[in-house]
Amino acid sequence: NAEESERVPKEHLEFMLSKCGGDRNHDYYRVCVLGDAPSGDENSYILYKWIMDSVERHAGRDVPVTGVRVAGLDVGGTSDPSSYVELCGNWVSNFTNYNEPSHLTLAEKVSVMYKESRCNAIAVDANGLGYDVPELLRKYGVLVYPVKAQDGSPDVAYERMRDYLIGVLKKRLEEGTIDIPNDPDLILELATVSAGISDRTGRIKISKKSDMKKAISKVRDAG
Repeated sequence: NAEESERVPKEHLEFMLSKCGGDRNHDYYRVCVLGDAPSGDENSYILYKWIMDSVERHAGRDVPVTGVRVAGLDVGGTSDPSSYVELCGNWVSNFTNYNEPSHLTLAEKVSVMYKESRCNAIAVDANGLGYDVPELLRKYGVLVYPVKAQDGSPDVAYERMRDYLIGVLKKRLEEGTIDIPNDPDLILELATVSAGISDRTGRIKISKKSDMKKAISKVRDAG
């Protein structure tokens, strides 16, 4: 709790509170200052405790210097950044957001980071806006595996590929087999994921991206 720390200047606390409209119960303030769970945690698909345990393990480890290193890229839209991540074993070694509308420039920047980190391959969300990015990355010599999030799930318990992938992440966080960096926006996005059962198929279906955006809109506004 930063409010109880003698090292945190009062001015910084006042600044953080002003970003949240003076609301100490604002999720951004709860996570970044108070060290509490987001207010909607009891309804979350991924528990806040699992997330913070993962963050704590990440902070207590050295950066792996050996092992297979893979990357992932979720191509953003006009109002969302593109998210790039690198994973070495069970350790997330890089998490970067790009506010880059040009897919050509995005591919160039990602390829540079990919090669500097000596990644072995990258998975790219090739649905919708990101349809052309895999081919652009290949032109820079990157080994690309396109992933179509709207395709069917390889596991019959889930509705779509997107639902399955988030389910796999949930399981790894619950089991403690993945360590993520202390990024407030990443933590809040994970903590606001919700799920239900499809009326049509009876399978697990993760909340729509638009619903997740609404759930974290206060965080984006505060940032």
